[in-house]
Amino acid sequence: MSTTAEGRSPLWQPGRGDLEIWYRTLEVYAASAPQDNAHFHGPHVAVPAPLRRVQEGLRWLQANHRSELDAMPLPTLEQMRAELVARSRPSGDMTVLDSGSPCHNLWHWITGS
Repeated sequence: MSTTAEGRSPLWQPGRGDLEIWYRTLEVYAASAPQDNAHFHGPHVAVPAPLRRVQEGLRWLQANHRSELDAMPLPTLEQMRAELVARSRPSGDMTVLDSGSPCHNLWHWITGS
């Protein structure tokens, strides 16, 4: 991934073709989050949002929460899918607790909750 003029990595954003897939996976990921998930403190469910809202949310997150993104970037589609698969069978203990991660902030911005 390239860096910006300020030397920071650019915000990972779903590609045009996979934004819908990424968002639908994010919904499932949020809805099935266990208490010890790195991004959500337990399940989060909301009314589905239009993809326009997701795109606006990504821009909002980049403009307002750059330092959070540097510390804990958004999970990629592959990372969410891997965790969803891991949740469906016994797995190792996750010890990172939710701390208002970029993913969590984006989800609340998209859903307006």
